[in-house]
Amino acid sequence: MSDTIENLLVRNLHEVFGERDPSRRTTAIEAIFDRDCLFSDPRGRPVGHRGLEDAVVALQAQFPDHVFSQIGSVDVLQDSGRLAWAFGPSPEPRRITGLDVAIVNAGRISALYTFLDPSGALSASVETPDLPITDTHKTSHQQNIAIAQKLLEGLGVGQDPAKVAALFDADLIFEIQGDDGVLPWIGYRTGRHAIADFIRDIRTLTEPVTFDVEDILTSDSRAAIIGALETRIKATNKITATQFAIILTITGDVVTRFQMLEDSFDVSNAART
Repeated sequence: MSDTIENLLVRNLHEVFGERDPSRRTTAIEAIFDRDCLFSDPRGRPVGHRGLEDAVVALQAQFPDHVFSQIGSVDVLQDSGRLAWAFGPSPEPRRITGLDVAIVNAGRISALYTFLDPSGALSASVETPDLPITDTHKTSHQQNIAIAQKLLEGLGVGQDPAKVAALFDADLIFEIQGDDGVLPWIGYRTGRHAIADFIRDIRTLTEPVTFDVEDILTSDSRAAIIGALETRIKATNKITATQFAIILTITGDVVTRFQMLEDSFDVSNAART
């Protein structure tokens, strides 16, 4: 029987990244992850069981006295979930904090994205519920929600791409991981023009069938737009359906990083004739 998304995320935290016995860790990786899984964090994006194993070994070697602990509960969507965690030595258990976002297919994690909190502590939106949210936190959260809503509004009403791009920093980091080269927006780009090009390309090459936003999640420095979409690829007339998460990293009042998580391989397959 396949594991639940919640259990997969919790098991990954403790049985993979928190497990220092090589044999037990390897067994856990094989049970929890697809063979061709992707793991992406600020250090890189290794692929497959061996790549994930090497990443864990390197992390544990760098922090031999650190342990992982879960913060709050796991949030789950239809085929994805997120788990907030802390990492540190026993005297300072929350020295490093972050968030795991997993995409799950057929009872195994196919992609795991790890985000580190830049301030060293998670915001109150994903902390334990008894911690207060300060006025500063409320202000930044409200601003980040407003930026995400402006982006969605611009996309929804067909706003000029250059006007939508005004929400983004001139040195924007743009990333949609997947099958590079099949569609122009899949890959890594830099500069505000990347988001304008993305909008022009999807309007030229695809036709939206459905686009449903399920939630907008925020922290002091991020907004995550969670939802599901169906898209028709004009060249092939094929329709692809996927859950998605758009992660906006926000500095001041502009977006400095745009990252979209989706089943981009299915999108690429739909684009192939």
